[in-house]
Amino acid sequence: MSKFVSPEDIQAVFERQQMYHKREKITAKKKDLIRRRFLEGYTIPDLVKAIDGCHLSPFNCGKNDTQTKFLELKYSLNQDSICKFIEVAEEDLKRKQARELTKNSRENQLHFKKGEPRVTEEEMAEFRQWRKEAGV
Repeated sequence: MSKFVSPEDIQAVFERQQMYHKREKITAKKKDLIRRRFLEGYTIPDLVKAIDGCHLSPFNCGKNDTQTKFLELKYSLNQDSICKFIEVAEEDLKRKQARELTKNSRENQLHFKKGEPRVTEEEMAEFRQWRKEAGV
């Protein structure tokens, strides 16, 4: 594995942090933190998910005993919690996708009941073909 991490990769990760904290500036310490995670084998999508996951965590958002927010980059990319935050972001994405599928299904049912199917003619032709082949 190369010891070199491009400044563009570091900037790409830091931009996600800036999405949440517009005024935050990148420092040598923050660059070093991001660089160390890259050298451990994490990718840009992993680090972006970790930042998102930290901002989705109720505890880190201030729902804790002291109502203190722990949203700084050093918490998001902390070696001990980075995997947890990646998982939090992935679970959130799965929930959003499931909700979208359910929503689309409900919308199709409603439109179909009104006589306005939201499926395309091509999709309907595929469905009819499948029914014919399945003997339904």
